[in-house]
Amino acid sequence: NDQGESLCDGYQPTMITDLEIRQIIPLEEPPAKNEFLDPVFDTCLVRVTDHSEIINPDEQTQGLKNEYSRVQSFNADGSLILVMSTTGNWYVYDGLTLDFLGQLPISLEPRWDAEDPDLLYFIEETALMSHRLSTGSTEIVHEFSDDFPDNRISAVWTRFEGRPTQDTRYWGLMAEDEDWMPIALLIYDLEVDQVISMREIDNEKDIDSVTISPLGNYLLAFHDDYCEVSQLGDEANPCGLMVYDRSLQNGRGLLRIVGHS
Repeated sequence: NDQGESLCDGYQPTMITDLEIRQIIPLEEPPAKNEFLDPVFDTCLVRVTDHSEIINPDEQTQGLKNEYSRVQSFNADGSLILVMSTTGNWYVYDGLTLDFLGQLPISLEPRWDAEDPDLLYFIEETALMSHRLSTGSTEIVHEFSDDFPDNRISAVWTRFEGRPTQDTRYWGLMAEDEDWMPIALLIYDLEVDQVISMREIDNEKDIDSVTISPLGNYLLAFHDDYCEVSQLGDEANPCGLMVYDRSLQNGRGLLRIVGHS
C-alpha cells in the first residue's frame, strides 16, 4: 500500500475445517493494488487489475480476468501476470509491483513456457506460435495443417480451456474441420516438434474442450454429449468425460456429465 506496510505480510487466516455453508457478502469494488481482508474467510486479498488503465480506443472491456481455472496466470519466475479482457484481448502486469505493462499482440490460448519467463505460446488458427516479450518477436512453432494433408482444418487447439504439461513439453489438442467439428485428437511433443499420437474421431459428436494431464500421461476430452443414466463412455461410444493414454488408446469414461473444472 501507499505507506509501504503490507496487511498480508505474515498474515495467516484461521483454517476452516467444518462443513458449514458460508454465504459471500456483497462488497463494493475495492481500489486496485490495495490489500483487504475477505469478511467471510478472513483471507488477505489484493485486486490486481483496473481496466481504466488500458489506453486503447478499440478496447471496450468492462473487466480483466484470468482465462480459466486450469490456465496459469504467472510466468515461470512470477515476475509477470497474464490477464484477458472480457473482449478477448491480452494484457500483462508486473507480478511484483502490479503495475500495468501493456497489451500483447497474440490471439488465442496463450500459455507461459515452464522455464523461460520471457516466452509464451499461443494458438493462431492451425498453428502453435511463440512470442518473446523482451523483443516482441513472434514465430511459428508448428503448423498442424501439415499433419492433415487430406483434410481442410480450421483450428487445432484445446478450445480455450486446456493447458500443456507442467514442463510445457506435451500438448493435448483437437483438430476441427471447416464446420468447427472435431475430426481428431492429437498429442504434440514440443521437444521433438512432432505429433506423436493421433486419433480420428466421429465429427458428429462435438467436444467442448481437451487438455492433457500435468505429467503428460493422459488426455482428457470433455464431450458435449452426456452419457445415459448409470452409463459411462467407451471407445466405441464416447460421452461425458473421456480419458485416453498418451498413445490415445485405451479410452474410457470417467464421468457421465461434464461440468467446469
